[in-house]
Amino acid sequence: MKRISTGILILLTIINYSCNKEKELVDPFIEELEQFKAQTIIQFSGQVLDNEINWKFGNWNNGIGGYGESFWCLTDSKKIQQRNFTIYDYEQRDDIISLKIKSPAFSIDSSLLFKKTIFEIGRKALRSSSNSIYEGFEIQGNSKNACFSSLYGDQNASSFEIIKVQELTPDDPEKDYKKLRLWIVVSCNLFQCEGQKIGMIKGGKFIAEIELERNE
Repeated sequence: MKRISTGILILLTIINYSCNKEKELVDPFIEELEQFKAQTIIQFSGQVLDNEINWKFGNWNNGIGGYGESFWCLTDSKKIQQRNFTIYDYEQRDDIISLKIKSPAFSIDSSLLFKKTIFEIGRKALRSSSNSIYEGFEIQGNSKNACFSSLYGDQNASSFEIIKVQELTPDDPEKDYKKLRLWIVVSCNLFQCEGQKIGMIKGGKFIAEIELERNE
């Protein structure tokens, strides 16, 4: 009987140890991303130029605004467009006022399938000033004293990743377009227009919405 009790005690000790080791193996960053992917409200959180930002756009009552836009001032042809997203603090309570994601440019005559591949899940290139408007994403922003961009310098150690995509029902069902909600994680260098590095985005997390016309 004593041998059986000792065996049970050893078994329970092993199970308890295994459970504790399993808990230790959970990556806190992965757990944080899973919590982020479960959220749906338009938002940005992260460190921007040493400022901790936590913006959530809900009903305009908290001083945070957000919008998507079709941007075509790129070439002589208005068919060459970007899909951009901006979130901003219109009460300007922090040093950082606004942040914008600019997509690679594409022709609106392209298929819907091609347009959606631009925003599919995966790591994306950050455009540099030496690349064309069709290559990579760009982060722009404004502080109270300056504007900044990811465009004007080295991004070799940076990352921009879309970790989740959801297709939404358009606000106006009469219009023939698709609407996407994107979960984006970004860390990158930020530069003034002259190319001088002024800081970084660290651990930035966007939930953004963009519209894709079905020009087919």
